[in-house]
Amino acid sequence: MEWIMFWQQFIKHPGCVGSVLPSSRYLARKLVSNIEWDRCKTVVELGAGTGSFTKYLVDAKPARTRLLIFENNSVFRVQLAKRFRGIPLFADAVNLEKILLEEGISGVDCVVSGLPFAVFPDAKRQDILQQVQRVLGFGAQFITFQYSPQIYRELCNHFSKVQIRFTLLNVPPAIIYICRR
Repeated sequence: MEWIMFWQQFIKHPGCVGSVLPSSRYLARKLVSNIEWDRCKTVVELGAGTGSFTKYLVDAKPARTRLLIFENNSVFRVQLAKRFRGIPLFADAVNLEKILLEEGISGVDCVVSGLPFAVFPDAKRQDILQQVQRVLGFGAQFITFQYSPQIYRELCNHFSKVQIRFTLLNVPPAIIYICRR
């Protein structure tokens, strides 16, 4: 049923939902396996969708690590709130800095993103990437995936180190970007 809900939201909001299907467990596992958990006190997930990554983040994170999730789609947000009770859930990644300040969080150790940057207007993409860069501590990670390499140069402009991984076990195949501030 999750994929039906995802597909419906893609049809209604193609500029906000970046794929017709949720991310595969293979992509989620591979992405989450790149997080340096021993260094993470606070992890933020942007664009949680239906919780494909959230499930693996919850399972992998140490008890001491705080997780906050952001999802702009109200249908997905309702499902996330039911499925991941007790995890702070916020509406829009464009308010990242403001919300972290309100939550008393001065720095983040890892930001995981499922945001479909390729379909965002340039100004929105730049705004979110700049906020991510500012909230990350030195050496902290920003890990995202995309379906095309078009964001690579932009990531290189915002982060000192950008590594690339691939997974074919997703529809469509995905590029994972592991960035450091």
